[in-house]
Amino acid sequence: MKKPGHPQAGAGAKNDRLPSLEVLRKFYGPAPRPAAKPARADLQKLYVREGKSIREVAALLGCTRDMVHRALREYGIEARPVARRSRLQEIPLEKLEAEIAAQGLRGAARAFGVDHSTLAQHVRGRRS
Repeated sequence: MKKPGHPQAGAGAKNDRLPSLEVLRKFYGPAPRPAAKPARADLQKLYVREGKSIREVAALLGCTRDMVHRALREYGIEARPVARRSRLQEIPLEKLEAEIAAQGLRGAARAFGVDHSTLAQHVRGRRS
């Protein structure tokens, strides 16, 4: 049951439930203009040469991350892979094994800043 004075009171037509475009503009202001597609030169400079992330590029250029991804694809610029190489790759196997022998697997993993299962799997993979 509708209460008197309620916005939906009255005739009950479905169109009465939605605010008009004028009401929306009054409360929210004009619709924002879509940002322009990033220029190839800007993407080359920021993403390729300076190595900034897609999120940083989007923030600097005032557009969305999706727009940066689409522009990269359109311009034929290959996006960098998301996965990072393990920092264990940079440490010689002999040093890893010496640390494990001295501190144990969990202690060495803590010293290298990785999980013990990650360290064990990494050493096993490099040995084979």
